[in-house]
Amino acid sequence: MRPGILSLRAAAPLILAVLAAGCGPTTITSSQSTVTTDDIQADVPVRITAAKFVPSTLHLFEGLVATFVNEDTVARTIGVDAVHSDQAGCAAVAMTLQPGERRATPPLPHFAACFFNDGQRPTDKVFQGVVVTH
Repeated sequence: MRPGILSLRAAAPLILAVLAAGCGPTTITSSQSTVTTDDIQADVPVRITAAKFVPSTLHLFEGLVATFVNEDTVARTIGVDAVHSDQAGCAAVAMTLQPGERRATPPLPHFAACFFNDGQRPTDKVFQGVVVTH
């Protein structure tokens, strides 16, 4: 075989990966979690209800924005958990929303995990979440 030319046997995994990409979800695995492209959301807001954040975990591709919607009857302050958030750009998640208000962040950093919480109840587990960019 000539140098620089792949045999069919050596190229088979690459060919299968390319074909599979168009046929269904792709899996992204890290040491801490496994995410499929079906889990990655676009234009899915984080709803703030009187009871919790829905969803509490949002997976986005790089360059997309996280949108928060306050469906509660009181103003809500979204705080950033700076201890666990791994990028300076995560500060964009912090905001105060009036009842019924909807607001998007600027595009979030690449491969970031931006942890957020309800600023009035930062230790309440149902009011904690994370936006993960891929």
